[in-house]
Amino acid sequence: DSLAAIAYQMIALLPFFLARRYLGTPEGARAIVGALVVAGLAYSLPMIVEAVMSPQMNVWVYGFFQHDFFQTIRYGGYRPVVFLPHGLWVAFFAFMAVAAASVTLRRVAAEDRPKALLTLGYLAAMLLLCRSAGPIIYALAVVPLVFLLPTRWQLAIAAVMAMVVVAYPVLRGAHLVPIDQILAFADTLSPERAYSLRFRIENEEILLDRANERPYFGWGGYGRAFTHDPITGKTLNIADGAWVILMGNYGWVGYLTEFGLFSLPLLLLGREALRQPAAALSPWVGAVALILGANLLDLLPNATQIPFTWLMAGALLGEAERLARLRRAALQDKWRAGLHGA
Repeated sequence: DSLAAIAYQMIALLPFFLARRYLGTPEGARAIVGALVVAGLAYSLPMIVEAVMSPQMNVWVYGFFQHDFFQTIRYGGYRPVVFLPHGLWVAFFAFMAVAAASVTLRRVAAEDRPKALLTLGYLAAMLLLCRSAGPIIYALAVVPLVFLLPTRWQLAIAAVMAMVVVAYPVLRGAHLVPIDQILAFADTLSPERAYSLRFRIENEEILLDRANERPYFGWGGYGRAFTHDPITGKTLNIADGAWVILMGNYGWVGYLTEFGLFSLPLLLLGREALRQPAAALSPWVGAVALILGANLLDLLPNATQIPFTWLMAGALLGEAERLARLRRAALQDKWRAGLHGA
């Protein structure tokens, strides 16, 4: 099991290391943004098909449906799933494409803005077509930040997102997260969604208590982090959030290792945002940082970490290291100039 776990993690980290090496520049961040826009446009076609005809592509190609079909029915229509594990994955991908299209609209030349505006409107319609409240809320929060704030503030906000995510288990354990207020707000939006959120939170409380029985290294695999019926052995819980899954399986060591590696690039970029001149901070990097920050926040209610999450983290870590090298080189040059002047 140990060897298998290590091999799995090495495979999962390949996008992280490759992106750190080859995409850790402003040009790399721009390539990520452009790829998201193009991928969003391409993926919109099967999304439209499934929104109209119901999620069937996995059945047509592979002969089975990968989740509970009932969960695809939302607000009088269907949430597209295409070939991903769940409609939430598709919706979050649509959000990433919208955020990427937003920074593209802000930064392209004036003659290209009508086409960029049309692209943004089309991708926003695809996001609404996904019928998932969470990614729509992320878009309502992130898109104004992309349009209105300078890159320095974008990087600082992304760093705050990372700090909140890393500290979240402590805040939950200390009952400092305003759960009742969050549920009341969700109830004003949709009683059905509020019930779903309440169900998740109640399960998380049980699983967090179970994880605290082995807080350092967790329970390992094979469902031992769940509670079970003592007679039938049936699992009594459902784990949705990546954070509680990691806490149960690998304890604080596993949680801080994985979420710390996700958060480290944002924290380092937040530090560089305070020390670098504005001209050194790329708006493409700021947009990717906000997308990754939203992805980390989404890992609290959902387990939507994907290879692309690691890719964004690796690219941002490479850029943070590049900025740090430039800053140190500038300080050394200044110090040498002072010595020669003396």
